[in-house]
Amino acid sequence: MEVAMAQPFTQRRLGAIIVAAVMATPLHAQVEVAAPRDRLRFAELTLGLDGLVLPATTTLAGAAARTVTVPSRVMPRLTLGGTHFWGWAEFYLAFPIPSAAIGSRGPTDARWGSNVETGARIYSGPLTAGTVRPFAAIALGRASVREQRAAGAGPTVTSLRPLPSIGASWAVGRVIVEGGLQWLGGGSLPSPIDRQTAGAFAIPQTAFWFGAKRRLETTNTAEMRTRLAGESGGKALLRREGVPGGAFIGIGPTAAWALTASTHNARVSPQLPGRDPNARAIELAAGWHFKAARLSLAVPYRRFTSSNEGFGLAQRRRRDVISIEALRFIGDYTGFVPFVGAGMSGERYTVTERNGSETPTRWSRSHLAPAVVVGWDIRPTRQDRIVLRTNLRYTPGASLDIPDRGRVQLPAFEFNFIQLLWHI
Repeated sequence: MEVAMAQPFTQRRLGAIIVAAVMATPLHAQVEVAAPRDRLRFAELTLGLDGLVLPATTTLAGAAARTVTVPSRVMPRLTLGGTHFWGWAEFYLAFPIPSAAIGSRGPTDARWGSNVETGARIYSGPLTAGTVRPFAAIALGRASVREQRAAGAGPTVTSLRPLPSIGASWAVGRVIVEGGLQWLGGGSLPSPIDRQTAGAFAIPQTAFWFGAKRRLETTNTAEMRTRLAGESGGKALLRREGVPGGAFIGIGPTAAWALTASTHNARVSPQLPGRDPNARAIELAAGWHFKAARLSLAVPYRRFTSSNEGFGLAQRRRRDVISIEALRFIGDYTGFVPFVGAGMSGERYTVTERNGSETPTRWSRSHLAPAVVVGWDIRPTRQDRIVLRTNLRYTPGASLDIPDRGRVQLPAFEFNFIQLLWHI
């Protein structure tokens, strides 16, 4: 019986356990061997845990739509990021762990908080060991709520909004302890009470968070320094232009959003919101890098899926896309290598709806669409075969028109925070 209970606990908190183990790893093997402006120290990966403290709020409940209180709670989050520009800035992702939330969900069993948050922090100075640095930050995330009603489980309702914050970070060796105050923006989310009755879930103005993370050593090691010094001299090697030419492959997680609401849902399925929660995919890519021209041709493939369900009505959206893109690299700023690009995508959209036990209805279409992409590579040395890439991509026209029903919007704006590229 004890074994049966331990399994779900481990599954729900496996990510947190892994991060805690990384945080607890002894630090004696880390050696600070880079100069302050060395390209090997330009960017560092960070991994950690934090807790978003959500204050008490209110919602409407019952046939009379009376106001009830939803208690405060703490939402644990896994954080993945990278300090850039020698510690002056950090780009990050925060992944909530709803199953590990601490606190009551209130009378409507409200599952609320934020979905994946993507942001950037700018520090008052370089965040190096032994320093405390105030920061200002801006993030993009979705406030999200789903409530249990007398008519059944309601839909997940989200609102994409900017999330500015202020706070401070303290670097203790290679561990960073931090906290801050975040503006959620207030207002309310239209959380329905049943298929015919509107409801409203109030979003607080502010929340605060605290956490810790570990800077992971991936490039600035004594081994890397020894290798560089032994290959025609370290300085000569660092002056070489560009990563190796030829074929490359890549893989990385990506998220996408629809930028406008679906008119189909407003007309036919008003209990389901016009915007789904974030769609996610694993991006697989292959291509060829032309070293002399500082140009790459890439063929990425993604399958985005998202779904929502409320009061017996379920809707699933899928976007399958394969693209061919040309990327032009613009300079090399001590390991930060930006690029711009454009391409053409083969797109297939599928929308499936099911009402209770009825037979599902499916609509689909295929077409070609242009796309624009911007991003950057992090290249510790100019000859590395393995690099980290971040890219943002926009594809206009990602929608499906359903006759006599309106338009369903598919995720069109993509953000791939960390993609691992291997130059074969």
